[in-house]
Amino acid sequence: MIVFPWAFHALEDEGPGRGILEDAMKKALIVEDESIIAMELKFRLKNMGFNVMHFARNAEEAVAYALEGLPDMIFMDILLEGSVDGIDAAREIMKTMEVPIIFITAFSDEMTMNRLKKINPHGYLIKPYTEKMLKATIELAQGRYENSLLEKRTRIEETCKPLIQALYEKNVETVDHTKRVIRHCQRFAEVVGMNAMEALNLEYAAVLHDLGKIIIPFEILSASRPLSPDQWKIVKRHSDVGARIVDQGKDLEGIAELIRHHHEHFDGNGYPSGLRGSEIPLGARIIAIVDAYDVMLNGRPYQQAFRREEAIQVLKECAGSQFDPELVTLYLHEVLSQED
Repeated sequence: MIVFPWAFHALEDEGPGRGILEDAMKKALIVEDESIIAMELKFRLKNMGFNVMHFARNAEEAVAYALEGLPDMIFMDILLEGSVDGIDAAREIMKTMEVPIIFITAFSDEMTMNRLKKINPHGYLIKPYTEKMLKATIELAQGRYENSLLEKRTRIEETCKPLIQALYEKNVETVDHTKRVIRHCQRFAEVVGMNAMEALNLEYAAVLHDLGKIIIPFEILSASRPLSPDQWKIVKRHSDVGARIVDQGKDLEGIAELIRHHHEHFDGNGYPSGLRGSEIPLGARIIAIVDAYDVMLNGRPYQQAFRREEAIQVLKECAGSQFDPELVTLYLHEVLSQED
């Protein structure tokens, strides 16, 4: 069996990263309803190389800021404003993203500890604490997170090998196309500030985004003339089919969602779900831009290749309708400009 080791070598160019305390200005989210305590923590974290992106005073703000800002670490109090506490806020965040969470609280009773054990946080600090204790907790939490990331990467690689084999045996994509999409997605992940786990999901989704095309008859994939309406119906199934295949594997849920929605349009006129704007996962919006640009630049059996200036012009014209306009701007100025 052919394994296509290049796919995994491309993904290993950037590992899970150096420790947080070794890499300046990592993003932190503080969830704390007492301003003085929050400001003191911000000062300490700044001295350790963190950029505190937001303060959240309640669970609703915590979830919103986490999903918007993609922090590298979250520092969570348990008792917050409102009826939802920090443990439930963390549980909600963990449904949609993987990020190390450290609880900093005055509570250490048995009921609280039992609730914490169920969500398995990366760290726990009892107030009051020293800066030395905070630093040690961060280092331990980061170590746990990096170990879990390496374990997940290994599991994903083993699961994805036969899927990549099936993809290329069907001649759905070229090796060069996938390499280019991976490279641009890796750069995009850096530009938008994705944490390591989100970037990992994006990279593997970039490899497998067209997996569902294995169900499409070869005569449709290789057609040199415009497809009929019935043929387009078959083609439009591929993103959902690919996501369902990938979703069968352990730890691939986040990857599957990016595959499922990479043909959604920013204005809601895409497929398969008709999502619009921020309803579309960030990684899917990124793949949509990168994949479309590479297809335009290199052509398809049914489409002649565009000149670079023409492909860029199409991205600009479709910003706000097909593509996320902010991401198009970032792609042109922060990703493509690196290749000039």
